[in-house]
Amino acid sequence: MSPKLSIPRGIASALADNRFSLTEWTTATALERMDRSDRQRVPGLAQQAEATLRPADREWLSDRLSTLWMFMSNERDPDRTTTWLHESMRLLDDLPQDIVSPAIDEAVKKSERGFLPSIGAIRAIADPMLEDRRQKVRRLRMLADAILAPEMPKLEREPFKPCSPEDAAEIMAENGISRMEATKPRCIDPTRLRGPKAITVEDYVSLGLTREAAERAIAEFQGRTA
Repeated sequence: MSPKLSIPRGIASALADNRFSLTEWTTATALERMDRSDRQRVPGLAQQAEATLRPADREWLSDRLSTLWMFMSNERDPDRTTTWLHESMRLLDDLPQDIVSPAIDEAVKKSERGFLPSIGAIRAIADPMLEDRRQKVRRLRMLADAILAPEMPKLEREPFKPCSPEDAAEIMAENGISRMEATKPRCIDPTRLRGPKAITVEDYVSLGLTREAAERAIAEFQGRTA
């Protein structure tokens, strides 16, 4: 029986696609999401993970399918039984045991009126599990190769591109926003921050403004109160 794939939470998170990013998964972004201890575990884990893709033991698979046939089929013709068993094994023999076994169980549970589940029904459950396993193993190998390389890949961030007026209009239309009113940035009342003391650039920066914007805000307030 092939070993089950067990991945620590931190590494599993790095292997997964980032739901909050539009960019594709890369080794550089995955490495950035892992701490040093997890990185050290990746090469050994990659080797172990590849073993989890080994197909199920043929004798075990034959016994499992034979039991299924006897349990759910009324057919007693030995030639038809042999043919079904041979073809079923041929069409399932690429699946690891810890994938094909629960897939057979689920197919039996979903079978209408207790009919023998088809190979297609079993594969419909097993194939997504197998593809997920293959993706994890593939990405682990890529990470291991990057970690063992003389230089690990560096994360190259794309420069920020502001949204164009055309793109903004399209987004507004898609979300049912009819118009957007241009409003003058609100000036923060310094007395609410420091009472009688004068506000400083650092006060504005602490609120998330850039230093340049903070200086403009102070100048605007002083002009209004002069």
